[in-house]
Amino acid sequence: MQFFKVGPVWAATRINFTFVPPSNNQQGITEGKGKKNSQFYNNEIRYEPNGSHIEDFLKEKWQEYEFLEYSHSFIQWLFPIKEQGLNYCAQPLTTEEAKEFKNSDEIRVRVIKSLYLMLDFYGLKFKEISEEELLNLDPVTYKDKAIQETENAKDRFQNLNE
Repeated sequence: MQFFKVGPVWAATRINFTFVPPSNNQQGITEGKGKKNSQFYNNEIRYEPNGSHIEDFLKEKWQEYEFLEYSHSFIQWLFPIKEQGLNYCAQPLTTEEAKEFKNSDEIRVRVIKSLYLMLDFYGLKFKEISEEELLNLDPVTYKDKAIQETENAKDRFQNLNE
């Protein structure tokens, strides 16, 4: 859904996106080639297209809700998956990169910061709980134990009610 302003009113239109796979010679983006996710999370490269290094992104985009709402080119870089997504510049996560993510404290901290950034965007935050409590969460009581709304949660969810 894409929103645009028509006078004082916001209107919405649904846009259908079709994934077009990149050609094999397009910057090593095809499956199993390159280490763009690791390079990004090691703060060596900027996310594409037109992005920034992860450390800069996490600092500059904290509580930049309008950017986070309307720009989606970053999300596959913050949370890479093994399949190709809509951002043709984002490389699928390789098995080697997944191992590096698990074994690097520096990368793990950046993943956690990314998670906190997105939770804040949704008006949520973690409560302090023990690892045992976290592992034993159930779908009925998790809200009382693990997640709470932030002070601006009503503002963050307002766009869902309009």
